[in-house]
Amino acid sequence: MAFFSPGQRRVAAAFGLLVTVVSPAFGQTDSRPAEPAPAYLKRPAWGKVEGWVLDAATRQPVPGARIQIAVDGVFPEAGKSTDQTEADGRFEARVPLGKVSSKFDWGRLLVMHPVSLLLSPKSVTKQTKIVDVAQVNVRAEADGYKPFVGQVRATIIDPGSFSITLDDLWLAPEQQPLVSFSPGKIRAEVIESLRVEPAVAAPGDKVKITLIARLPVDRKQKYEARLTSTASRLVDNQLELKRDKEAVTADDPRRVVFAREVTLPKSGVDRWTEIGFFLVRNGATMLRARERRVLLQVVKTPEERAAAELVSNGYGFEQLGDREAALREYSEARAKNADYPPAHLFYGDLCLQVNRPHDALAAYKRLVDLDPRDYELARPRYARALLDTGKPAEAVEQLADTEKATGKKRVAPEVFLYRARGFASQGNFEEADKWLAKAGADMDIPSSVTMGINLRRMQAAVEKDPKNADLRLSYARLLEGAARREEAIGQIRTAAGLDPAQPWAYLDLGQALWDLGRHDEALANLKHALALAPENAEVQLAVADAHRESRRYADALPLYERVTKKQPQNTRARHFHALMLYATGSVDAALPELEEVLAQARDKGDLREKGFVVPGLAIYLGPKRRLVAGFSAPEATAGLSLMEALQHLKTRPDDALLHQNAGSALLDLGLADLALEELRKSHRQDATLLETRFLMGMAYRRLEQPEQARAELQAVIDANPLHPRARVELAQLFTETGDLEQAQAQLLAHSKNYPAEPTRRPTESLGG
Repeated sequence: MAFFSPGQRRVAAAFGLLVTVVSPAFGQTDSRPAEPAPAYLKRPAWGKVEGWVLDAATRQPVPGARIQIAVDGVFPEAGKSTDQTEADGRFEARVPLGKVSSKFDWGRLLVMHPVSLLLSPKSVTKQTKIVDVAQVNVRAEADGYKPFVGQVRATIIDPGSFSITLDDLWLAPEQQPLVSFSPGKIRAEVIESLRVEPAVAAPGDKVKITLIARLPVDRKQKYEARLTSTASRLVDNQLELKRDKEAVTADDPRRVVFAREVTLPKSGVDRWTEIGFFLVRNGATMLRARERRVLLQVVKTPEERAAAELVSNGYGFEQLGDREAALREYSEARAKNADYPPAHLFYGDLCLQVNRPHDALAAYKRLVDLDPRDYELARPRYARALLDTGKPAEAVEQLADTEKATGKKRVAPEVFLYRARGFASQGNFEEADKWLAKAGADMDIPSSVTMGINLRRMQAAVEKDPKNADLRLSYARLLEGAARREEAIGQIRTAAGLDPAQPWAYLDLGQALWDLGRHDEALANLKHALALAPENAEVQLAVADAHRESRRYADALPLYERVTKKQPQNTRARHFHALMLYATGSVDAALPELEEVLAQARDKGDLREKGFVVPGLAIYLGPKRRLVAGFSAPEATAGLSLMEALQHLKTRPDDALLHQNAGSALLDLGLADLALEELRKSHRQDATLLETRFLMGMAYRRLEQPEQARAELQAVIDANPLHPRARVELAQLFTETGDLEQAQAQLLAHSKNYPAEPTRRPTESLGG
């Protein structure tokens, strides 16, 4: 087979020289023609697909890898949908991506300057570019590596350039106990360290801040590094770090060092700052790592330095997740120098995190004693600890004279927030709303705060009017939102008793019981709501959802159909109607219905204008562009993938990869039992497709069959220890069965493989 680089292909195509040479070395390629695609699958416009191929063991580029991208379900033997990777591992091919259309824009013509037509004749048109493709089937081979065959998702969809960029492909060396795979959307930027030296300094000292990272500079991406600082008077916020070109080594050119020397002010009130960073990629994309921070303290006396060193130790332990060790260091710092504010501050903050509000209260009280006029940090924190220990009146009193004490200085929005919480706890909701509004002008109000205030407000209303069923239902919905489900159920039952003829109480009760896993009792209440309101679409959908989640698809189908007939623009109802048609065997009826869902779910896109305005008229430098990147709902992307797989399986029923595509889409669409059927077919036809086994493990998890799920996930890890998700999912399974030691072991192994990914604890939700 002849593979051409992107440049070679363009030259060859221009002179009509692109020829097909078939090489058996690339494996067998099925040349059977695909069935002509129906209208709802046609994508007339071809666009660019680019990606990179790396060595799975070293993560270095693999040059000369041969790439095929499937078109209409078939891998081409040669042509523009094939390529060979360059020295940097990059490939570029072309496949049908969507639609590009252009039409005359009369409205634009009326307001444009005639010069526009001279500069750009197409400026009088409106061009629409729609990219539907979010994943493609790829085959890759290279000498000395195990082949890859599978579905690869797009990490970037760019309708402007009519292109997609795929997740990386990792090829496993033949001698390694690995399998070639695509790791998905893992972060390519690895942060090795962020440090400040010295971490404890004196006023006027020079400190050096250094960020060391491993960046994919071989992809022609430019990076800038900037600091963040909680005390900009001490270290300027968003200060740019300079790249140290001399730090680049030949053995690791991706290792990049950013550094900056900063001279601290000789005088000032700020005694410490937390320093973080963010990267800017190609001048647009901002990459943050909020968990990566360092502490800089400024001291004046030996006594302060001794305490600061202990605080610095505690901060280091806290960054490592060892909270007990951090608390010990902070406590020792408080004992070493009771007049050193950061010791009390960091101790109190950590005490609140570990739910020790009384200890935090004592630490913050010491902060206030050291500086009673500190209304920026000390008093707001003290007020919060008072609130958390059930003393709202004292919290409000602590903040009462803030405006008088601060004068013309800006008042910290936390002052207003804690006033609002304090007044709400005392039942004064008028004052609470006033201060909440003032806090919201300068900060994002935590949802937990608004939820807590609204719960108190509704509780007071119910106590004032206990026989109002609507009030109780509203209160129950708030309780449900706060995950206080048993309390919510109690309020709903009371509402149903107060007004047994209205359906809403039974609808809410059914949904709450369903979420608690009490499915039989839930369905009985939902059916009773339907009997009370047989034509209500919301009730019909709730009963249909219960049938669907119980895999009673034949019972769900007519209910979704009734809602769809009454509300044809209800995308959710129509979506599930189409899926129930498929689930009950009406595949041919399901496909056009899914097409309507895709039309409704298409993203509206962005309008782009290029030009400038002169008095009365506008000069445009190109057409008006509407750029559409896929769909507004992720379910639509899975629906399109399912439609394509089902269509191509009509002519290729033994294609294992197409069955895997269908199974993956069905899993994303919440039909785990049907997904498992397709995945089993895939595995029977080609046992080498490891991703099929991972998806089977996920399907078993959704079907609450943990032993089967564990077996599949363990098989994936045994075959490929680098699989990007199998260990995380297996850790969650171990967590659910109480085996935290095994869960931690899997998470540690995952973190070792992917150090740039967020660290998880085995008690957290890891699922997908």
